[in-house]
Amino acid sequence: MEELIKLDSIEKTYSYASGEIKALKKIDLKINYGEFLAIVGRSGSGKSTLMNILGCLDTPTKGKYFLCKELVSKMSESKLSEIRNKTIGFIFQNFNLIPNLNALENVELPLIYRGICKNKRRKISKDALEQVGLLSRIKHYPAQLSGGQQQRVAIARAIAGKPSLILADEPTGNLDSASSESVLEIFCNLRNEKSTIILITHDIKVAQKTDKIITISDGLIDNSEQITNNEFRRHDSKLKA
Repeated sequence: MEELIKLDSIEKTYSYASGEIKALKKIDLKINYGEFLAIVGRSGSGKSTLMNILGCLDTPTKGKYFLCKELVSKMSESKLSEIRNKTIGFIFQNFNLIPNLNALENVELPLIYRGICKNKRRKISKDALEQVGLLSRIKHYPAQLSGGQQQRVAIARAIAGKPSLILADEPTGNLDSASSESVLEIFCNLRNEKSTIILITHDIKVAQKTDKIITISDGLIDNSEQITNNEFRRHDSKLKA
């Protein structure tokens, strides 16, 4: 399979008046196109820092990050902005929808920044909302939608531009069990369409829906191989938040 992401000895250090904290320590990781995986770790493990680097929202202190075979550290700010808009689809725990825009307008917003004309972006957005089962809610505002519906709008927004990578940070963290199952079903469908999906989570049940589980603890990747359900149970005490 073709390589999408390569991390080579990535480190991230934060400096404070009281000293330094190493959030990531020599992370090596390869992710291919079409993979559906979870990065799992308890609070403070480094998983959020790793997500920010993968999403080009932060830069490593040391090491090299290659995305689509390009060295991210060599990219200009304008190129990084373009990567975040076109190559990566972001899904956040708190949905990050614009309150005064309806569902359709929220999905359209990143496409406006791409310069896509109104008719084309409207069709793209409607298609994305239909894909997540919300075509009947296109005129509803976030406050008129349930948490699960808001997250589905956020997923539609992330996938509308057909990014190479979907990066989801605790996508079920604010949802009830039924809504979580609905959202995870959408991710499984996207996997079947060969989308590359990385879920950042501390939830074992969410991680078990993916094809590969990568565990992170104290800034180090514990295991970059696929973990079966039985193997995962042995890691249970380590991974619980």
